Amino acid sequence: MKHTIFVIMVLVLSSAVLPAFSADITHNFHTKFTSSPQTLTITQNNKIGNSTNDGFTYTCGEKAEFGYDHVYGTKICIKLLNSNDYFTVSPAIDDLATVSVMYISKTKDCTACTNIKVYISSDGSTWGSPLPASRVSYHTGFVTAIIPKGKYFIKILNSNGSNDLSITTVVYTPVNCNCNTYIPE
Repeated sequence: MKHTIFVIMVLVLSSAVLPAFSADITHNFHTKFTSSPQTLTITQNNKIGNSTNDGFTYTCGEKAEFGYDHVYGTKICIKLLNSNDYFTVSPAIDDLATVSVMYISKTKDCTACTNIKVYISSDGSTWGSPLPASRVSYHTGFVTAIIPKGKYFIKILNSNGSNDLSITTVVYTPVNCNCNTYIPE
């Protein structure tokens, strides 16, 4: 009996010191737009997308817009087909650990699209430079950025229009702990 109580206490106490990650917030634009009830509304000539079930707003800049993907023409996405096309995400997200962006592209040399740049802003209008390469990992079909501890607005930009992109999904991973993420240099 003492052994069982000891094991239970160790498990309870060890779970208290592990970082407490919240559930991912996944925005698959096609799924949200076609769900019933619909949880993504698109307005203002396909430039604004409101996620009605969690309050996120996507605002497209330059020639970016919501529409059917340019590769298969079957999924609602955010199209970043030209250089400097971008979208912003508001409101500011508190304690965001990572943001992952899933994309499709017609461009064969875009197997790891390093032209996808991730920006953060504390006020939603001053963006500065994109996150450095040490915080962003590029893979075929998705990009993941590690966000410094804080409360930030997010901006995703296509820096090279010859690598056309259709953004299909964005995944936000918040962390609810009083800790700092170690990022090796």
